[in-house]
Amino acid sequence: MIAKTEVHKRKIGSVIIFDLYGDLTDGDIDTVKEFIERNIQRGGYRNVILNTQNVLHVDQLALRKILVPLERPHRKAVYCYSPELLDMFLNTYLPEKMNICKNEAEISTTFGLYLVEKDKFIFKGERRKNQRIEVAVPVTVRAEITPTENMSVTALITNLSEGGFFAECLDLQAAQALRSVRDFRNLSLRAQFKPPLAEQQQTFDVEMLRTEVTSRQTGFAAKFLKN
Repeated sequence: MIAKTEVHKRKIGSVIIFDLYGDLTDGDIDTVKEFIERNIQRGGYRNVILNTQNVLHVDQLALRKILVPLERPHRKAVYCYSPELLDMFLNTYLPEKMNICKNEAEISTTFGLYLVEKDKFIFKGERRKNQRIEVAVPVTVRAEITPTENMSVTALITNLSEGGFFAECLDLQAAQALRSVRDFRNLSLRAQFKPPLAEQQQTFDVEMLRTEVTSRQTGFAAKFLKN
């Protein structure tokens, strides 16, 4: 994991994500704060996620500084599941309407259809064959890579139809796991999510059609297999 302080920008739908890396201390946080502040002001971003997944350590002064630019956006959240960081965020001043989200389900609740990737189709010809539903639903895809190695990836479905779905990774480790698999063709894949109007999660056999890497963002398209 990166020890040097870094920040990178990406997006899912109309939601901008700032990925933080390394040790965030008062001595070197100003450059990161200015990067976030400048991008929010120039882009007029109204939906922002601060991803602290790869933060090793943060001190209180740095934490307060990094939250200042998030006063401006209308919807904002911190994506954080480290118990240590969660405790720090919950015990400091937070901008108004700031949410602390521990998983994709909470991110989905906060941003809803602002996470939807417009005009993203699952496979060729889908525009004619299947009606697309815009959703923001967490999905977990599991695969047996080898007899001793299993992959589990959680992402956000932003495009759903009778034929399949397109999902995007908020979790950078999930994105890396996807990119590390060279060939999905012979893998048995199962996707678990709660379809619209369903009362509980359901499991589907799927085929991975493709993965997409655009700048720093990773998404994937999957097709439902007929039982």
